[in-house]
Amino acid sequence: MKKYIITIIITAAALLATTQAAQAGTITAQSPSYDDVKAAVSQALDGDTVMIPAGNYTWGSTLTLNKSITLKGMGGDSTKISYGIIPIIGDVIPMVNISLSSDKPVRITGIYFDMVVNNVNGVPQKEAIRVSGNRSGAFGLTQIRIDHNTFNKGGRQIH
Repeated sequence: MKKYIITIIITAAALLATTQAAQAGTITAQSPSYDDVKAAVSQALDGDTVMIPAGNYTWGSTLTLNKSITLKGMGGDSTKISYGIIPIIGDVIPMVNISLSSDKPVRITGIYFDMVVNNVNGVPQKEAIRVSGNRSGAFGLTQIRIDHNTFNKGGRQIH
């Protein structure tokens, strides 16, 4: 009887995990523009993938990721995002800010980050990706994956 109950529990857990994985969706931004990608990220739920189509765009604002999603470009230099944020002297403003209140999986992949403009007094005041979160020491951010991206120039690529 005990073996039977354990088998039922294991089967139920496997079904629950499969159901949760099956619920993850893919949302494709209309274009690589900041507004379209931000809209797709806003629609995404934890576990979803936001696809950024091929194209070249300049972003003038920071995209904030505060949920467990994958942000995925088309790879190589197919999805090219250029830094167009104009910082105040002394400010370092990222193109993408991963800002989490708990340790969740986040992935950024397949994007070409072009950081070629906006030097302030000859100093590159730019970041491609900033990771921030709870600084109280209550948790560490251990599930962030940044892979298969290209970083062209810039002061700091990942901070």
